[in-house]
This record gives sequence, structure tokens and C-alpha cells, in this order.
Amino acid sequence: MKRLLSLLAALAFLCLVVSGAAAEMIERTVSRGPVEVFVRLEPSDPLIGDPILLQVEALAEDGVEVLMPEFGEALDRFLILDFAPSDSVASDGRNRLLQRYTLEPPSSGEHSIPPLLVEFVDRRPGAKPAPEGADAYEVLTERVDFTVQSV
Repeated sequence: MKRLLSLLAALAFLCLVVSGAAAEMIERTVSRGPVEVFVRLEPSDPLIGDPILLQVEALAEDGVEVLMPEFGEALDRFLILDFAPSDSVASDGRNRLLQRYTLEPPSSGEHSIPPLLVEFVDRRPGAKPAPEGADAYEVLTERVDFTVQSV
């Protein structure tokens, strides 16, 4: 019985260590005017066969219309296993738009999530809705590089 408890304790510790390593993420942030965009990728060093969670989140002040990237835009090199968009209000009162992708990379090695385009129209009183000659302001995220490890 004592040996079994020791074995279970060691197994629980190993699970904590492994899950802690997998929880690391890569995050990039870019802001323009009343909009802040985050791109998050986790895990940061996936193994081949591991699903990858990609989140594109935009926070915008009230009165700002945000246009998120079209489904799968620039992600054609990955198999999209799941997609879940959502809208909510953040704790600071800003509007929160979120796109969650579960991706499968095609191979091990170097990969990247290319820059993604988020657009917005500023409909707040007194604000200029869009730049002259354009339909909307543009926010281009940074490219996210990562390496898929082989087994």
C-alpha cells in the first residue's frame, strides 16, 4: 500500500511537470487607436501530432465596429480541426471578439502563423470612421514563428 501511494504521488508530480511545460504560449500584441489585438499560440513548442490552439482576440472601445479575419484566412497550410468565434464584454468594459482555432500542423519543423488582418470602423461621436479613401482602419498582427518537434 505504501509503495502504491508513493507511485501515485510520483505519477501526479510527473503529470504536473508535463502539463506545466505544455501550458507555455507565445503571445503577440498590436494596438491602433481604440483597438488592441492579441495573437496567442499554445503550446509554444508542440510535438508532431499535438493540436495547436490559436487565439485571435480584439478588444475595442464601445462604438468601434471590429471586422475579424475571415474564417481560415492565411491558415491554409494547417488542418483546421475546430473553430469557435465569440463576442463578449471584457471586465474593463471594452468589446471582446475572439476567434479560437484548433490547428494541426502538416509536419515537424519550422512553421509560422502569418500576419492576420483585423479591420475596424470608428463609429464613436466625433471620430473619423475610416482613413480617407478607405472603408476601415487596418491592424496587421505580427508573424508568429514556432517549431513543431518530432517524436
